Amino acid sequence: MNRARRRHDEGPDRERLRFGEQLALVRRSVSPYAGAPTNGSFISASPASGSFGLHGDSDAMRDVRRTLALVARTDLTVLITGESGTGKSLAARAVHDASARRNRPFVVLDCANLPHDVTAAIAAAEGGTVLFEEIADLSPQAQTDLLLALTHAETARALDPTVAAGAARLVATSNRALELLVAHGRMREDLLYRLRVVTVSLPALREHVADIPMMMDQFLLAFASRHAVAARTVDAAAIGVLVQYSWPGNVRELRNAIESALVNANGFNVSPRHLPADLWRHTAARDHPVLSAMEASTTLFVEAREQALREFDRAFLGAALAKHGGNVAQTARALGLHRQSLQKLLVRRAIRATGGDTPTASPTHLWIEHDDA
Repeated sequence: MNRARRRHDEGPDRERLRFGEQLALVRRSVSPYAGAPTNGSFISASPASGSFGLHGDSDAMRDVRRTLALVARTDLTVLITGESGTGKSLAARAVHDASARRNRPFVVLDCANLPHDVTAAIAAAEGGTVLFEEIADLSPQAQTDLLLALTHAETARALDPTVAAGAARLVATSNRALELLVAHGRMREDLLYRLRVVTVSLPALREHVADIPMMMDQFLLAFASRHAVAARTVDAAAIGVLVQYSWPGNVRELRNAIESALVNANGFNVSPRHLPADLWRHTAARDHPVLSAMEASTTLFVEAREQALREFDRAFLGAALAKHGGNVAQTARALGLHRQSLQKLLVRRAIRATGGDTPTASPTHLWIEHDDA
């Protein structure tokens, strides 16, 4: 038990060390031949003024964007990992768009159905970027061909570093643990080593639920424009559903749910009944008294509203505290509240943050206690 707990406690430090090592590698590898700006302006060349379209203010998403910005200035091969729907292809495109290769081709290959051989695909990029989507699906022969291509590129760069600017940049994505595939003989180990020069890991949405309100706002604005409807807000009960759901489809599923809800709302603010039914019926919110009352129409409005506000406070304040490491003072400043007011609200909603007035090492130091009232 103690050994397992020690490994868990040391996990964030080990991850930060690995992240720091990769940043150092990227900084050392910035190519003087790439022609990328050196004053930081390359960030603004990407979508959403540096967000790369990957929204969120959590530490995890900030780290992702910072790594992408640094990687874009290099010629390093990049492996982007993450569950389906986390935005791996979007991140790969962001690397290309923020690089000096942005005006050259961006070639996307479905590794399960390669239309031609690997060498021809890389040549077709003409010095741009080649994305191998779901690299784990490469056939054994294609793995061998890609390994030979990477080996040839490494040799050419060693003989003449200036050739890197004219050669295609390789990016691969995977939603599976490639180390396990190597262990089972389904992927070449030497290929894996060449692919993961720099690894960018995209977090699952359930790991940064505090970003959901920001993502939700971005999607609402985008879809309101696309469908020529007025931008709407999402009510407290619906937000409670969104932050409690496990999101197996990650950001892609959230995006689709928001677009569907906006259309279903038909000019009204979004409430739980506008969300996809499978979303809230398969969460803890399916037994939510407000949702039950909405279906049975047996609860008084005043009672239902108070219950909705209670759940909203718990979800929203819990996510805000997690974002600030359980620090009540920092959370109050970020939310525009007086510290005493926030403390009273936490007591009233039975939310306990153990961070006190000093930042804690990890959001794992946060507990949210739900009463039966």
